[in-house]
Amino acid sequence: MKRAIVFLILAVLITPVAYADYVSTVSDSEFKQIITHLKYEKFAEVAREVAPTLVSSSKYPLTDPELEELLYYEVEKLEGDIYNLSAEIVIQNFKHRYAQKVIIARGDIINDAMAIASYAKKEDIPILLAKPDGIPNATLEAIEKLHPREIIIVGGEKAIGKKVENRLENFGKITRIYGEDRYSTSVEVAKLFKKPERIVITDGRSPSLKALVMAAYYRCPLVYVHCDIPGEVEKYLHDNRLTKDFRPTEIFLVETKPELTDKVRDIVKSYAWGGKLKLYVENVDDDDLYVDAFIDKMMKAELVRENATKFFGTFNLSVGNHTIKLRWFDPTTNEFYEKYHNITLSPGETISITLQTERHEW
Repeated sequence: MKRAIVFLILAVLITPVAYADYVSTVSDSEFKQIITHLKYEKFAEVAREVAPTLVSSSKYPLTDPELEELLYYEVEKLEGDIYNLSAEIVIQNFKHRYAQKVIIARGDIINDAMAIASYAKKEDIPILLAKPDGIPNATLEAIEKLHPREIIIVGGEKAIGKKVENRLENFGKITRIYGEDRYSTSVEVAKLFKKPERIVITDGRSPSLKALVMAAYYRCPLVYVHCDIPGEVEKYLHDNRLTKDFRPTEIFLVETKPELTDKVRDIVKSYAWGGKLKLYVENVDDDDLYVDAFIDKMMKAELVRENATKFFGTFNLSVGNHTIKLRWFDPTTNEFYEKYHNITLSPGETISITLQTERHEW
């Protein structure tokens, strides 16, 4: 029998910390600083509902001694393998009710289960574990007791094979969420959250329990990176820079390995909306001009009267370098003209600039 450990979190409430650039790098040392802002309350249900991803066997340890010490874990040791334990915990949590949906994730490599744990918490969906080529009896018995209408499989066929999927079809509709690898799978899971207010990022090779706890409590996506940011993750961050209320998305980069380099942190920070640009355009020509202003991939067109200045608006931009391009048509010369200007934004900075058109004669 393998000895497994289920961490039952008894007292921690993580409250948002204001960061000027909306990106918080959470290393082991910095986590100690963040924890001073915590207000301690019981939310053991967070641990219980994501318990399968907190189970640690001797072969695949997920223990975090520092986190255990900082967050005042109470450790309950249970006998049994990871599949029996996850089924036992789910049945206990759903003792007096059925589950409309059940999530099935791979049990021997826990990454996919960790990636979807916060979504499971948010939607009150139990997570059960399976093997790539088979379903343990404990998992099957738990599914039968839950009477689900839909089975959500996390991971591709290498994680949960077609044989397992065919067996699960007897219990309800099958939906599979997956990518080419653990990184793209975490992105596909993250897309289940519509315009999240926060995103937690951690190392996909050895996911951090700190990251899992933060994502589960905030009920936000947990996305994987490694020494670099995969293309799918980069696009996801780009598409989710703003919340549904048009506020900057808060990003937590929770490190577990030195491989998460400054380069990765800089790329992540470049996707945080960290500053503002107020743009004015002065027309020095004797003719009215239609002027297009391009800022990154955004475009604003305005009619600027002769010898006048026009306010083009305030633009929320990410921290870092940006290029502004002006383009206008001069009726005197019957030609288009362009002008470029580069700016660098720091976190929380507001830059106000006035760009001039040019006067051209025959």
